[in-house]
Amino acid sequence: MATTGESEYGGMGVMANGIFPQEDGVVLSSSDQLMLLSSTGQVENSHAPVDPYYWHGEVEPEPVPKGKRRGSNLLKPSTRYRESQY
Repeated sequence: MATTGESEYGGMGVMANGIFPQEDGVVLSSSDQLMLLSSTGQVENSHAPVDPYYWHGEVEPEPVPKGKRRGSNLLKPSTRYRESQY
């Protein structure tokens, strides 16, 4: 019987990539493979680190230049409704 703090997964919880770690040679379930593909870009290694740039073509995004605040030129709802009355 397992004591507090032990588990069938060797005491480890879910890894940063979203699945429980498996030993080498274990075939991962379809759902685990899908989770790995979406977070690491591969489907075989359950210990693979998360790849934040996988969905961005493996390219680090460029920094956004500081400037005018986005959305600052939007009209307030009260102004929008007045425009429709003309």
